[in-house]
Amino acid sequence: YFPTGTYAIDSYLPTLQDVRILGDGMDLSTITSHQTFTGENDYAALVRSVYRTKLEDITLDAGLYKSYSSVLVMPSANDTSNRLLCERVRFTMEDAPIMDSGSKLLELAHLDDVTFKDCEFITGKSLFHGNSTNVLYDGCDLYGMLDNPLFVVTWGGQNISMTDCTAQNLDNSDPRSWKGWSKGRVFHGGGAWGPMKNTYFGGCTSHDFVPRDPVAWTTANPVSVSSASFVFASNDLVAVDGNIPNKYARVISGTGANDDEWNVISNINRSTGVVTLETTWESLPDTSSSIEIIDRIQNRNTGEQWMFEFTDTKYRGMATTGTASTVVLTGLTNNYNGLVVVVTDGRGVGQSRVVSGDSSGGTVSITSPWDVIPDASSLVSIGTYVYRGAVYGNNLDGTTLAVEGVDHVATEGVSTYGGSLEICVEDNVFHELRYGISVWGLPTKASDYNDGTYVSRPNIFGHYVDNVFDDCRAGGRIVAKKFTPQLIDRSIFGHVYRRNTVTNSYTDALIYEVEADGLMGMQVFDNNIIVEFDRFMQDADGLADQVWINNSVTSLNNGVAMSISDGHY
Repeated sequence: YFPTGTYAIDSYLPTLQDVRILGDGMDLSTITSHQTFTGENDYAALVRSVYRTKLEDITLDAGLYKSYSSVLVMPSANDTSNRLLCERVRFTMEDAPIMDSGSKLLELAHLDDVTFKDCEFITGKSLFHGNSTNVLYDGCDLYGMLDNPLFVVTWGGQNISMTDCTAQNLDNSDPRSWKGWSKGRVFHGGGAWGPMKNTYFGGCTSHDFVPRDPVAWTTANPVSVSSASFVFASNDLVAVDGNIPNKYARVISGTGANDDEWNVISNINRSTGVVTLETTWESLPDTSSSIEIIDRIQNRNTGEQWMFEFTDTKYRGMATTGTASTVVLTGLTNNYNGLVVVVTDGRGVGQSRVVSGDSSGGTVSITSPWDVIPDASSLVSIGTYVYRGAVYGNNLDGTTLAVEGVDHVATEGVSTYGGSLEICVEDNVFHELRYGISVWGLPTKASDYNDGTYVSRPNIFGHYVDNVFDDCRAGGRIVAKKFTPQLIDRSIFGHVYRRNTVTNSYTDALIYEVEADGLMGMQVFDNNIIVEFDRFMQDADGLADQVWINNSVTSLNNGVAMSISDGHY
């Protein structure tokens, strides 16, 4: 029991087994790091290794004294710890020094049965779950800072859920400072460590969630310049805050101007006006140059609020025969137990199942029977795909920065970035986003049979139903990419878009980008309502097998309903 007070510790708490840590409330009881805090093997975690543990009514604060090389809560990479329950716990690094690049606020990569209920996270780093299973965030509030690229992360987890949670920037009042902003990615899931299976996201809300458009703290002509420093007049530094990490100097006009040269600032001496750089100028400016000091944002091509990616196709080949619970594949010699097998063409097309048992002999057993048994006409892929998930009843919100900005920003509601099977996106509201949804068919090199040829990561049988897309730049984007050399398999097919409402699109209601014939298969658009837009549909080559039925298209701003080029079939 930690009664009201702040407890500064100089080492992580010992392994917790069958323990309850209880405080008087998030605002009253705090565990933080002492200035002498040390970790173990470079891990600096306040709580390290948990087994049947509950944390309740307390704050875990990274504190002022440690540039964390790890996390706040972390079981060992080889630990079999499980069952962690946190209720009304605040996890924060708001006042911490800038964490190391490999840091994570939470690292819970090998746990089973993890629940965060009514918790609060204030972070510039991720909440990493690796391949953990049965993870629930319920009623939690997430606040982003330090241009945090993402919050909840899994690389092959199973049964991951977020319900009734909120996500927002900690303080987005000042676009000059990165301290109060994140990049807007609530959930990032994929197959880096194996397939991600059975996820659910319901009743969540994001608020004004978009990467900032950085504004310089100050722009001025230097008094003098040397090889690795420059001097500003003292009044030119008044507006610059005292947070040195992530400060950059860039010459934007005059001698040495170079948009691609960003020089890291290591120190600002306000009394002398000297600004010291970590490295020398590539193009030396002079006193006629205009130099800006800015909190640089490294990458604005992010912000997909629910993002499914990092999948891989391990095998692509033909079947020879099959039974109700197996399929025999040509040339298969690897064990893909636990991965996902999908029929991408021929008999049984569209079916996906989980591999059960050793497949190295060429026979793939599956966890549930085929509806249609594959045969020698069936083309089959096996991979670390995102398999079965639901995004239901969420309200996902950006700002006009995402909608109207000329420069690209990837603020999207839901993005399935290849290798996504049976994802249901239903009854959500998407507001002021670059794109409400993005559906990607992306090639990859079949990693275990790599001859340099690209093959598809199938994105199939998604359901996009009863959603509202309001004030977005475009309601949706469907992209099928082609790399060279590539085997042209259908990478997108079987999707249904039904009873969605798209209103006030800044450009297009729907954007197609299909780079070759054969990449796009059957898609159904049924009973959708599209109102107030410049153009209903923009496309590239390669559309095929599209069904449009009972859709309502009204109030075109420039009179163009569809722009369809030649060569479709």
